[in-house]
Amino acid sequence: RIAANPGIPREVVEGIGETLKRLADGEAIKAPPSPVPYRPSSTLPTAPLHQPFLDISRDFPNSEAIRGFEGESRVSLTYAQLDALSKYLSRGLPRPDKKGAGRGAGDPPIVAVMLPKGWRQVVGVLACLRSGCAYLPLDPSLPGPRISAILQASGARAALLESASSPAAEKKEEPSGEQQAHVAGVPIVAFSDYVAVGPARGGDGVEISGIISDISNGGDPADRPTDVLGDCGDLAYLIYTSGSTGMPKGVRCHHQGAMNTIEDLNSRFHTGPSDRVLGLSSLSFDLSVYDIFGLLGCGGTLILPKTPHPDPSHWIELLRKDEVTIWNTVPRLMEVLVTYLEERHEKLPDSLRLVYMSGDFIPLSLPSRIRALSNNSDLALVSMGGATEAAIWSNIYLIPTELEKGWGSIPYGVPMRNQTMYILDEDLRPCPPWKTGRVFIGGAGVALGYHADAKKTAEHFITHPSTGEKLFRPGDLGRVRPCGKIEILGREDHQVKVGGYRIELGEIEKTADNHDLVRECCAVVKDINGRPGIVAFVTLKSQPQEGESNDIRVSIWEIMSESLPKYMVPEAVEILSHIPLSANGKMDRKALLNVPLSPLPLPIRGSRSDGKVTEMTERETALAKTWAAILEVES
Repeated sequence: RIAANPGIPREVVEGIGETLKRLADGEAIKAPPSPVPYRPSSTLPTAPLHQPFLDISRDFPNSEAIRGFEGESRVSLTYAQLDALSKYLSRGLPRPDKKGAGRGAGDPPIVAVMLPKGWRQVVGVLACLRSGCAYLPLDPSLPGPRISAILQASGARAALLESASSPAAEKKEEPSGEQQAHVAGVPIVAFSDYVAVGPARGGDGVEISGIISDISNGGDPADRPTDVLGDCGDLAYLIYTSGSTGMPKGVRCHHQGAMNTIEDLNSRFHTGPSDRVLGLSSLSFDLSVYDIFGLLGCGGTLILPKTPHPDPSHWIELLRKDEVTIWNTVPRLMEVLVTYLEERHEKLPDSLRLVYMSGDFIPLSLPSRIRALSNNSDLALVSMGGATEAAIWSNIYLIPTELEKGWGSIPYGVPMRNQTMYILDEDLRPCPPWKTGRVFIGGAGVALGYHADAKKTAEHFITHPSTGEKLFRPGDLGRVRPCGKIEILGREDHQVKVGGYRIELGEIEKTADNHDLVRECCAVVKDINGRPGIVAFVTLKSQPQEGESNDIRVSIWEIMSESLPKYMVPEAVEILSHIPLSANGKMDRKALLNVPLSPLPLPIRGSRSDGKVTEMTERETALAKTWAAILEVES
């Protein structure tokens, strides 16, 4: 055969013969596949996350970096101004030890950024990175116990707040006798000590004064610290996500992983100085990493809303007035905007050219609804997915006008540049097309692990025994279609995503267990008036007296609202005599999906002006049920 086909290399034929011989001996079946180590498909980034911003600030100082709000007034910052503000603020932040710079030499100091959503947050995170710190986004409106737990677990060296008199701040007497402002024992750096904001001179509006001119005009060289660039493999930010033990997990994300994702997306869709993104995501949600560093790293402009609360009328106003080109949110927020426009027979602005949707399942009908509202024939709808543990996004799918036949959901797509995604069986072998398996993410984006939690890191971050590649297991189930695209089928545990936030139902259950009367709790995601919502089903240690049930439901809900972030607080609490069990003795969550909800309201669904919830009379209950039947909704 070799003589007849001289183009076939001899080693190929010998290899085939050796394989056939091993198969005949039965050895190949037992042996694991040959190692195939991960190799980047293109050059990996070497610059830290904030380096492109510094370059743009030097080359195009007068370009607009941020357009946001200060109260009711618009605020605009150029790259030069943002550069000056963040550099000046970095004076007050910790600096890494000489031993703490570079890969493997130790973590940089961690600074909690506890500023309200807006331009201050951007100044804060840039100051952290420029001082050689990693930033920890922490919502100052979270319950006090949760803030304390995260700060203590993170080992934060400082907390950046608006001022030393912020609601979360406390006073602590130092050995010297001086009063030091702190939060949960962590020293506070007050933003207002470094950035002055006041009324504009000679007119309406706001002026960010003093600090910018001091630096841009020279100032004292001692007040102008040198930027710490560090290593691309260093910790860049620490984001805490929901955890099954009742304590959030701190995800350790490095510069190179985030930069790799950003560079891929920006080059893929030619993002540049003419682009503007509407930054709606919370700083503690990693979509904000792209909003900030993706746009500021290519000379674009970050448009920030007046309020963090969902307001589609405000969004469309900004989209039109500021000629926004990029939308980047969870699908639910885009759906809110689309519904708002449909009801008013209005359109999206022609400037919008990219719609990024990620973090949750995209309704099959949503892409066509978006396109129906746009006159821009070049509008691209992009589905992305991944995990916080894998640098924002790992996979991508450009949604076509019509989906391929046979798809019951928007495809998960294919891995992004320098990233990998596998569907593996229990033995970590690739599943053939159509076979359900576990999703594993590999490549440049995989995080450094969970902060100060070696056990959980070992459970979710593994080294493949054959390839040697570091992989992260997000807990998703999926399968590969014959076309090569990945389809996500759900979660392998009871961790869920609601509104784009990853939520561990066990954390909600453990919080409910803190109530004196609760025996056990089972939380599920249930359809509530056509959308997913969290419901907590509880059993009590003793039978409630007549008329007590609603007060107990409210008190359980109040404990959870005081301890959990708003997006984790159940929309309903239901008292049952027992939790149904499956055949293997575990809580039967599927059976709970069929349990009807009580018509009595919780505070979030109706309350008196004094905040106290009142019992409904029999007549009110009957009337509510009648209207619910007419409107075909749950009462």
